[in-house]
Amino acid sequence: NPARPATDYKIREARKAGVKTIVIDPRKTPSATKADLWLPLRHGTDPALLLGMANIIIQEDLYDHEFVKNWCHGFAEVVERVKDYTPEKVSRITGLPAGAIRKAALMYVNNKPASICEGMGIEQSRNCTAGLHARWILAAITGNIDIEGGEELRPQQLPNVISNAEISMDSALPEEQREKQVGLEFKLFSYDGQDIIRKAMEKSWG
Repeated sequence: NPARPATDYKIREARKAGVKTIVIDPRKTPSATKADLWLPLRHGTDPALLLGMANIIIQEDLYDHEFVKNWCHGFAEVVERVKDYTPEKVSRITGLPAGAIRKAALMYVNNKPASICEGMGIEQSRNCTAGLHARWILAAITGNIDIEGGEELRPQQLPNVISNAEISMDSALPEEQREKQVGLEFKLFSYDGQDIIRKAMEKSWG
C-alpha cells in the first residue's frame, strides 16, 4: 500500500523472500496486482469473508488445537457462530466465488506464521468492529499470536518513542474542557475511556 510506505516496503521485501500475500480489496490496487490472491469482495462484507474463512478452518479441523486449548476463551461460541458462514453463503454476501474463499482460508492456515495487515481500509468502514473481531478470531484459532512472523505482542511504549497522548498533552486539559469533547457518548473513545486503556497498558508494560 503506497499510502503506508514503511509497511509497503516490508511487504515487498517479504514477497522477495517467498512470503505469500492475500489482498482483500474491492479495487484492483497496485498491491492487488502483485498479490498471490486478490479477493475483490463487495464493499463492507469483510466480516462475512473472515468468518467464512474461520468456518472452513474449524470445519476441516485445521485450527491450532493446542493454542486454542491453552489461550483462547469462548472457542465453543465461535464454532457455533461461524457455522452459518458456509462458503456458499459467504459467496452470496461478498460476491466472491466459494472456491476463492476456501483458497484464501487454506493459504492463510497453511502458511504459518501469518499476519494480517489492516488499518486504513477495514478500520475506516462502518462495521469495522465486527471486521476486527473476526480478524483476531482468525489469528487466534490458527495460533498466529505472539510468534515471530505472526501477530507479535510487544510493549506499546517503545524506547525513545513519544506517544500520541504525550504529544497532545491530554492530561493538561482542564476537566471542563474535556467535557466538551465531540463524540463523548462513545465512552471508549472519550478521554476517560482512553485513561482506562492507558492505565491497563501501564500495568502490563510499565
